[in-house]
Amino acid sequence: MLGPQDIQLGVNETMQDTAKVLCRFNDIILARVFAHADVVELAKYSSVPVINALSDRYHPLQTLADLMTLKEHFGQLKGKTLSWVGDGNNVLHDLMIGSIKLGMNVRVATPKGYEADKDIVKEAQQLAQQHHVQLTLTNDPVESVKGANVVVTDTWISMGQEEEAKKRKIDFKGHSLTYLLTHSPTYPLSHRLTHSLTHSLTGLLTHSPAYSLTRSLTYILTYSLTRRLPSEQRADE
Repeated sequence: MLGPQDIQLGVNETMQDTAKVLCRFNDIILARVFAHADVVELAKYSSVPVINALSDRYHPLQTLADLMTLKEHFGQLKGKTLSWVGDGNNVLHDLMIGSIKLGMNVRVATPKGYEADKDIVKEAQQLAQQHHVQLTLTNDPVESVKGANVVVTDTWISMGQEEEAKKRKIDFKGHSLTYLLTHSPTYPLSHRLTHSLTHSLTGLLTHSPAYSLTRSLTYILTYSLTRRLPSEQRADE
């Protein structure tokens, strides 16, 4: 484990040098970074698999955990409708794409000015056409949850956004799941269960993907290391 105080990506050493050094004593690199470009560059120069544990653009492990949780709850995901209420952030980006690929209809409700990245939305719209599902984008959370099979959210205030807390609490007024689900309490609910859970959700029982997050990471590690095995065997021979 190398934290921010132990390693400064691209500051004192180039990303290329960092990747080469890490590869010498690791079989796999799990990178949790701020800028998505950092994990892309690590993967470019790494000779071992690099897993994106989180970046400012994507959060694939969280999506795998969420979808695994929903799969265990519903059994079949194709044809189900997932509603996202909250920030148009990295968690939404991957969840939107992953859900559509599994045949789910997706509704996204974000406050004005907090919409998802336009390029990722365009990609999601193209995928929705390919998979014959509906992708709905709105600023109305009440409309978004109507008829949904599951409602998903995330904290309104992510790491590095603490200075925006006061403004975000005002801007996200009306996107509180406490209010939405109290008035329509029949929806299964998923939340990342972060330390700042209470901003978007108060006093309601949730389905936590935390256990599935560990399992999904285990599967990816196993898959990545297994994929490397044949080439390693040839090198030994």
